[in-house]
Amino acid sequence: MTLPEATIARLLSIETAFKRAHQLDPTNSGHDHHELQADLARYLCILTAGYIETAITEICVEYSKSIGDGRLHNFVLAKTKRNTNFDHTKILGFLGSFESSWKVKMRTFLKDEYKDSVNSVYSLRNKVAHGDSVDITLARIQGHFNNVKVVIEKVSEIVWEEAN
Repeated sequence: MTLPEATIARLLSIETAFKRAHQLDPTNSGHDHHELQADLARYLCILTAGYIETAITEICVEYSKSIGDGRLHNFVLAKTKRNTNFDHTKILGFLGSFESSWKVKMRTFLKDEYKDSVNSVYSLRNKVAHGDSVDITLARIQGHFNNVKVVIEKVSEIVWEEAN
């Protein structure tokens, strides 16, 4: 199973935002240019955190819709309504609430740079949201986003492998 359509649309929108941010004139080495890139990096961090939350939610909602009756689907919709701050621990707990083997498989996968990227996105996002100073570059958030895309693909693979 591929990602749900809404997740793919969100992913493409964020990728387009990254492309626009990278297209800023690199020959403009002025102070404003660097500040604008830093502002865009903070914005893209917030979008990346939102992508994690909505993508995992959408994958699990689509799964429940495909395997269960309407009551199961309604339960999953209610359970996922306010999923926020999906750091690696919350991802594992959420997947484990559906199926313990999903948690085990994800824990095995979610190591090193993938775990660090997911956790860093939320740490940075929370600092930005609370007005704290953050040191984030466009290149750094791009790296985190690239890792997050792999994590989301793995979540989809784990969820759908038993359904197929």
